[in-house]
Order: sequence, then C-alpha cells, then structure tokens
Amino acid sequence: MVTFDELKDARFESLRTHADAWSRTMRRLDDVARDFELGVCGATESAGWRGDAAGLANPELEAALRRIRIAALEARGVAAELDFAAEALRGAQTRLFGELHLALTDGVQVVGEGTAFRVAEAAPPTGPRDDLEITAVQAKLDGYMRRLQAILNEATAADSRHAAALAGLWPGAVARGDEAALNHAREDLRHTFEAMAPAATAQWWTALTDAQRQAYLDDFPHEIGSMDGLPASVRDRANQTALNARLAELGPLVHGGTATTTQKHEWDNLDKVRQVMALNPTRGPEEQLMLLKFTSEYRDGGAIVAVGNPDTARNTVVMVPGANTTVSGKLDEQVRRATVLQRAANNVTRTPGDAAAVVWLDYDAPEIAPTAFGSAAGTGRAQEGAARLGRFAEGARAAGPANQHLTVSGHSYGSLVVGYAARDKDGLPADDVVLVGSPGVRVGAAEDLHLDPGHVWVGLAEDDVVAPVGGFVHGPLPSESSFGAQVFPTNDGGHFSYWDMKWVDGAWVPDTSLQSQADIVMGKEP
Repeated sequence: MVTFDELKDARFESLRTHADAWSRTMRRLDDVARDFELGVCGATESAGWRGDAAGLANPELEAALRRIRIAALEARGVAAELDFAAEALRGAQTRLFGELHLALTDGVQVVGEGTAFRVAEAAPPTGPRDDLEITAVQAKLDGYMRRLQAILNEATAADSRHAAALAGLWPGAVARGDEAALNHAREDLRHTFEAMAPAATAQWWTALTDAQRQAYLDDFPHEIGSMDGLPASVRDRANQTALNARLAELGPLVHGGTATTTQKHEWDNLDKVRQVMALNPTRGPEEQLMLLKFTSEYRDGGAIVAVGNPDTARNTVVMVPGANTTVSGKLDEQVRRATVLQRAANNVTRTPGDAAAVVWLDYDAPEIAPTAFGSAAGTGRAQEGAARLGRFAEGARAAGPANQHLTVSGHSYGSLVVGYAARDKDGLPADDVVLVGSPGVRVGAAEDLHLDPGHVWVGLAEDDVVAPVGGFVHGPLPSESSFGAQVFPTNDGGHFSYWDMKWVDGAWVPDTSLQSQADIVMGKEP
C-alpha cells in the first residue's frame, strides 16, 4: 500500500534515469542484433558454407541471434514499464498536491500518520455550531478523506501493476534462446503497451511533454503505432518509421537469398503495405492514407489503414473484411473499397473531410477452399479478433473528435467478428453496426448485439449466393425479418458487389449498395 507520506514525498527522477539507461541498452542491443544478422548469419549463408561443421554452427548462430533479440525485447519492456510507472505515479502525486492545495484554501489540514493520514480543520471553530453546521463540516472533511484515499488507491494499483509486470519479465528467456522464448519476450512487450485501456492511453499521451512524446516515438515506434487511444496522426507517423526500419532489416536477407520462409512471408506482406502507402502522392488531400497498425503475428499479415483522418472526421466507419483476405493479396482491394465508401460518404454532405473509412484487418481472416469452408466454418478466428476490434473502437472514440458518429461494418465472415465484438457484455462503442453479405453473427436477434435494433443495418444482394450458404453454419441470416434489423437497399452483382459504382449520364456514381452504406456512415437513413 502506497501511504500518504510516501506519495507526497516521492521523487521520480530515479525511475526516469533507470528508464533512460534501459532505453540506451535497448538501442545498443538493437544495433548488435542488426549487425549480427547481416554481418554474421547473412555472411555465413551467402558464403555457401556447407558440411558437418556448418550444420552444427548454423543453429548455434541462429540461437545466438535469438538471444540478442530476446535481450533487446526484455530491455525494451523494462524501459517502458519504468517509464509508465513514473508517469502513473507522478500523475497520482500531481492529483494529491491538487487536493492538498484545495484543502489549504478550504481551511482543512491533512497530516500523515505512519501508514495512515488524518483530515481535520486547520483551526478550531471560533464559536458554537448548530447541527447543520457540524454536519456540513463533517461532510467536507469526509469528502477530502474519500478523494485522497482514492488517489492513494490509484497509486497503489499502479505501483502493484508495474511491479508485477517487471517481475513477470523473464530473464531466463535470454539463456534459453529458442523460438518459444523469443515469442514469450514479444508477448511481454505487447502486454506492457496494452496494459492501459484506450481512454487511459489517450489521457497518458495528452499529459506527456513534446520531448517525452518524441522519445517514445524514437524508442518504441512499432509499439506506439499499435496503441489504441492514440491519435491517428501519431500512429501513422510511428508506423511509417517502424515499417521502413523493418523493411530495411529484411531487404538484404530477402534479396541476398538468406531469408527464411517466415521472413519471406513477412517481407511480402510488409512490402504490400509499403506499396499501398506509397500511393498517397496520387490521392486527393481528403483521401490520404494513414497507417494505424501493421503486424506479422499471422502468416497472412495484418494491417489497419485509414482513408481520411479519423482524428478530425465527424463520421468514421471501421470496415472488417471477410475470409481469404490477406495483406499481400487483398490489402489494395480493401483500401479501394474504403476509398469509394469514404468518397461517397463525403458527397452525402459535400463537406470535405467529413468522413473517414478504416480498413481493419487486425485478425487472422479464415480461409475458404474452392470445395469447403475450411476455417471459415468455425468461430475461433472471429472470437479472437473481436476483442481487438472492440479495443480499437474504444480507441477511436477516445482519440476522435467529440460527438463523432462511429459505424462498425463487417463483410461476410467479418460480420461475424463484428457480431462477437457487439455481443460482449459491454457491447461495441458504435452508433451504428452494418452487416454486409452476412452469413449470420451467431445470435438470434439484432437486440442481442447490445444496440438499438434501429441502428443495426443489414444488406444482402438478391444474387449473393455465398452468404445464404454460410447461414447454415452461422445463421440465422440477419437479413431475415425475424432478426429485427434494418434492411437497406442493395444492387445485384453477387457477394462482392457492395462497393460497386455505376455509369449514369456520363459519370461514375455509387451503386445502390454503396450509396446505402454511405448514408448510414453519415448518420442518415438509406
């Protein structure tokens, strides 16, 4: 338990000093890992060393590289935890000082007494008091007691949380040096940066100085770029830096012929992200792309790309794609769909920058074989992605403008991800939910999605033959009247026609399905 005197008298400069020391260590280890991978492992492979000695040496070299990477990850985690702890405890101390200043001006004295503290009037009353006055004074003292205790509880929780996180970092992972230990270290670091809720993350970032923000961007670009609750502009800047750095690491291995199969897949995915982001100079000012996350957690990769600026748009839609969506194979098509929807939505009000559309591919989209549904017949991928989708939506709320209209849309299997996120006890923090070409969301009625059924929208083309088949597994179909959702007008064209344009009077205009979605995104009835 953090006591009143401990928090009041604490000095957090030493925590910052330790954090800076670990950051320096982390940067040195990053440099060593990069030099080792290119200069030792890469040189050995390109030299064509073969035979029994090589067979024994190569696994040892790979294990040595993993140990360096694990040490770098653990150092990165320690540095971040110390910095987060210093910031959290300093924030609690600032609120404590605020209450003490208010108490002083209010004639109230607060005194620490060992592990406790006492709240009393600073001076005795100058005359007799009636019952109402006595009650009012006691209520005032009780109020200070409650608020001060809440601050101490907050400081204690932060102290315990960060102490547990530091204790959970695994020095033994460095000695083991195997792939499991490396993954463990990556999980340690991910948990460090995901410990705060998105709303708390937004408050934390706002409270930092410009110098502190820059330090985080310099030292933790990939981690900062993945933090829900931060402004899209910050995430984009951090992720562009991290993406370029990772491509610079992988490039010599891939082009030199020494990359592993996993590294080649990662290169294919990240290079596709780079290609998509490189299109910005050809796009209009209101349709610029922002990279909100990239991940190599899955073989098929993951990415979150915004069209337009969610930090300023009054209307934002988060689009969850369906099965067979890979980064290397389908990211450009998903961005095209988001672009035409964002453009159509902007044209609803004809106010530039009024809408943003986000491609949310932060889950392992399932595969459908030509003759079978494969993993798309299960719910595991949807359930695994639902928690991240909910967290992203919370972050969009925290980072976006006040009163932003937020829509979450899922296509095909992506609607199942949306469904699982919405059916959670806390629901999705969205104004509207859109289910497009949906095979079902594993609930029986729109009201089960914790949203007014009047704001659950469903579109199913008459000639969409994919969704009804999936309905035998994930149904009932949300387009059925018994489901109780709002069914919006669609055009024909099949399962992938919901973002089609049509040629009318010498110009391309949104077809019915696309226009319906654009209206919903802007808070209007289609």
